[in-house]
Amino acid sequence: MISSAEVNKKQFDFKKCHFRRVLLRILYFGWNYQGLAVQEDTTQTIEHHLFHALTKSCLIENRESSQYHRCGRTDKGVSAFGQVISISLRSKHPPDQQNIPESINSELPYCKTLNRLLPKDIRAVAWMPIPDDKPDYSARFDCKKRQYKYYFPRSNLDLDKMKEACHSIIGLKDFRNLCKMDVGNGVTEFYREIFKANIIPMDDNDKDKPTSMYCLQIEGNAFLWHQIRCIMGLLLLIGEGNEEPDVISKLLDVENYPRKPQYNMALDLPLNLYNCSYDLEDSNEWIYDFNELKSVIKILQSDWTIHSIKLTMIFDALRQLELEYSKLSEKKEEDINQKSKVLAYNDCLLQGVKSKVYTPLLKRETCTLTVVDASNNNIRCTNWLDRPEKYHDHTEDRREVEAIPRFRLTTFPPDVKWRCLRKMDEREGAGRRDGVMLPNTMETLLELRKKLNIFVELFGGKPFGVSFAEAISCLPLVQSPPFAAF
Repeated sequence: MISSAEVNKKQFDFKKCHFRRVLLRILYFGWNYQGLAVQEDTTQTIEHHLFHALTKSCLIENRESSQYHRCGRTDKGVSAFGQVISISLRSKHPPDQQNIPESINSELPYCKTLNRLLPKDIRAVAWMPIPDDKPDYSARFDCKKRQYKYYFPRSNLDLDKMKEACHSIIGLKDFRNLCKMDVGNGVTEFYREIFKANIIPMDDNDKDKPTSMYCLQIEGNAFLWHQIRCIMGLLLLIGEGNEEPDVISKLLDVENYPRKPQYNMALDLPLNLYNCSYDLEDSNEWIYDFNELKSVIKILQSDWTIHSIKLTMIFDALRQLELEYSKLSEKKEEDINQKSKVLAYNDCLLQGVKSKVYTPLLKRETCTLTVVDASNNNIRCTNWLDRPEKYHDHTEDRREVEAIPRFRLTTFPPDVKWRCLRKMDEREGAGRRDGVMLPNTMETLLELRKKLNIFVELFGGKPFGVSFAEAISCLPLVQSPPFAAF
């Protein structure tokens, strides 16, 4: 029941307010969140909490009118120490006075206001005024470079080989074999420039123990979906001795290796968007609230204490059990010539089921789906190299995975707006006709059709003795749902 106080509550009048464009630096630990971006089926996202705080504090009226841009869209489990957004916030000062020093020093306490409403693992750290002559300045499109870190323990990894492999990814290259395709969001260009990539220790005084912490530090102008986690997955395979450093160079050679082999990307939790750089920083300074910065430091110190206590307790138990294991190993004659230590610190960082017999990366199954953008009769081809989501990280059903056919580009008449694969029976993750597995359900194709003007056509010669004409039927999608007529 609505109280009389709520009924009589005066509506905030944004028409009387002044606004200013700012960059806002956000720090968050993404371990307990479903990613940065707002999602329809959950409220546990960074943006949900951020816009709740922005609207409740009346710093913005709504997201649509706030001119909001984010620098990087981090996924589920990924953290950010240097996420930056550009946004129009309510100001105490009229536009012609907003950028004078006195007005900046006496501006609304943006970080303090937001942090009173945000969860403790999401913090507004600093803000920067955007000059009047750059009203369209964007945290996303005007970012010059983004730096990520991926943290991991040394364990028994060959760090020299990992460093050697890092040199292969520096420069402007086609990373389609080192990412997960994002065709549904219109990504058809896979060239990205990497400025720096290296394996560095977190502490120069602690570099040689299995528990010594290192990180992959990588810096570029922009990154593809899951690009860093795919790169890290390959680096872990190299560090474990399963692959040679030149495997990355080979995968970057898309002429000779046009199809992405099946491999598991690294875990999401250790990935961190560490810093975003802007040319605006050359002439403007980030504005920190002294007391609010002190408050954020106190919160992080408390978190550090709790997590360090847990770490110390685990390490203490681990040390005791390793001692007992070492004693048992000495008694076993068959283990005399073997290493007694168990070093599996990094096993959890590679997702998916680990095969007992390792298959070299370039000898694994590959699968290609070609998506064609035919808008304005301009044919553009994109290789969608990932398997269906059902099979992406798991290969326990080898028979079904191997049944997925190859795809390639086919030119279509300009009057045909859509060609699709006929779905003959309902299956989770695949449609099938006469033994031919189709790697996308009609629901997935329909979702793609909503976002892009694309065509998909199966090419497989005569897989399983079924001809191309028998395997598919090309029909325009003109009704919703469009498959009832089948």
